[in-house]
Amino acid sequence: MFEICNTICSFTTNFVKCVFRILELCTHIPKGITDEVIQNDMSHFDAQQRVMAINRLLSMVIINIKVDLTKSFINL
Repeated sequence: MFEICNTICSFTTNFVKCVFRILELCTHIPKGITDEVIQNDMSHFDAQQRVMAINRLLSMVIINIKVDLTKSFINL
């Protein structure tokens, strides 16, 4: 049981680190980052973690756009 908890905690910690690293890359390269940049910079993260982090960031952007559109519609 302890081993399973360690695995989950490790994955969660790495996932959070991966998300923050992608955000750092975006601030350092404001014109945009490619998958190649992410892979080269973050080779120590496995592909699944990188994909999950990118998908999470994209979903957050989509949610914010929907909220902004809803606010704009309400204010019409």
